[in-house]
Amino acid sequence: ALSASRRAVELKPQYVRAWVNVGTSYANQTQYEQAMRYYVKALRMNPDMKHVWSYLRTTVIAMRREDLLGAIQDCNLDVLQREYP
Repeated sequence: ALSASRRAVELKPQYVRAWVNVGTSYANQTQYEQAMRYYVKALRMNPDMKHVWSYLRTTVIAMRREDLLGAIQDCNLDVLQREYP
């Protein structure tokens, strides 16, 4: 699933769902830092994707980065972009 999703990102970098799928694949492999980068990129493209904010919440809890929960609660993409450019 990861390789197919990454290929989709390469072929259609504007396809937001592909960025989310790569993030989810990384999260499923407990590669949370990588997952965060892909989720943040997806939200830069479409910040109204409420389910991705939920994925971020789950991922930061798994990473024990509760310090980022406030930014996620407030949908503060600027904070997250500084952490995961």
